[in-house]
Amino acid sequence: MGLYLHFGAGPNQLPEPFQNLNVAHDIRKPLRFQDGSASMVFAEHVIEHVPFLAGLAFVNEVFRVLEPGGVFRLSFPDVARFLHVTWPEERFGFNGRASAYALELAKRPQLTAVSPAEAVTVLLAGWGHQSAWTREVGVAALLVAGFSVVRPCSYGDHSRGVPAELRGYPIDGHHVDVGLELAELETTVLEAVK
Repeated sequence: MGLYLHFGAGPNQLPEPFQNLNVAHDIRKPLRFQDGSASMVFAEHVIEHVPFLAGLAFVNEVFRVLEPGGVFRLSFPDVARFLHVTWPEERFGFNGRASAYALELAKRPQLTAVSPAEAVTVLLAGWGHQSAWTREVGVAALLVAGFSVVRPCSYGDHSRGVPAELRGYPIDGHHVDVGLELAELETTVLEAVK
C-alpha cells in the first residue's frame, strides 16, 4: 500500500493511514515524495491559497507522486457556484446563491452583516485566497496533468481511493471550520484517477 497524503488538513486530522500535512509541506514547491509512492492524495481547500500557476504545478506534482491507478481528491471553493440564481429572488434577492452564501457567512460569530457582494468578495479574496477555481478549470487542470478519469462528486461522497477500513469515514472536513451548510454551498470536489 502506498502513502495516503492529506494536504490542508487543519483541524480535520484524518486517521491512519493518512498523513495529515500542513504548512511544513508547501504546495508551491516540489513535493518531497518519490515518484509513484502515493495511493491517494487529498487536497482539501488548499489550492486556492496559492497563486494559480503554483496550483497548476501542484496538480502536476500530485500526478507525479501517485502510483498508477492512484486517486487525487481535490476540493476548493468554486466561484462559479455563485454566478446563477438558483433560489427564488423573493427569498434571496438578485443572486440566490450569493445571498444564501451571505446568510451562511453571517452566522459566523466574527461577522455581523454580509451582503451578497461582500460574500462573493470573501469567497474570492478572503481567508488568504490567492486564486479562484471553478469545476471546469479544475477538470481541465487535472486532464492536462495527465489524469485519465476525472469526476465531480458531492461533498462527503468519497467512495473512490479511500482505504477499505475508512469507507464510510467522513474525510471531508471543511465543515469543521465553516459549518456544513456553508461547506456544501461553496465546495466543489473532484476525484481524478492516474
